[in-house]
Amino acid sequence: MIIKGEKIQLQRLKPAHAEQVQAILNHEEITQYLVFPFPYTLKKAQKYIRKSHLRWQNQTAKVFGIFTNEQMIGVISLHNLNSATKAGEIFYVLDTQFQKKGLGFEAAKILINFAFEELKIQTIKAKVIPENIASIHLLKKLGFEFDSKLPHAVERQGKIYFHDLYLLKNHS
Repeated sequence: MIIKGEKIQLQRLKPAHAEQVQAILNHEEITQYLVFPFPYTLKKAQKYIRKSHLRWQNQTAKVFGIFTNEQMIGVISLHNLNSATKAGEIFYVLDTQFQKKGLGFEAAKILINFAFEELKIQTIKAKVIPENIASIHLLKKLGFEFDSKLPHAVERQGKIYFHDLYLLKNHS
């Protein structure tokens, strides 16, 4: 499945994308606020893609690579999809050299439209560590609103991080 935008396109991840996924996620600067381990190995990328295919079939996740000029520059997904509550959670990561160029915004906008129009999702959640200012800025620009502080924490490089929950409602 491919969804085209102006500057980028979203393409369902394939096993052949494992090396590209590994290269994107194997940056400490990128993974510092994520639950992905560092260093991020090729084996972990292959496992991530296999699991994404199972979750796609089970209708619990839609995972895409973000491409520009046929180069993968990031990963974006809707996961924890729940048909009963019509909710899902967005995740995105963009290679550092492609950040702050509007490409993450475009990818997220495409995925949100897909979620609302094709999947009939009513609420999209986003969990973000408050220190991840760039991600919070992107979420607010997309229309997400702060909902609450979550009680669970993530340990990264000896630091404990809590998450904030942001929500985007489908008003159509």
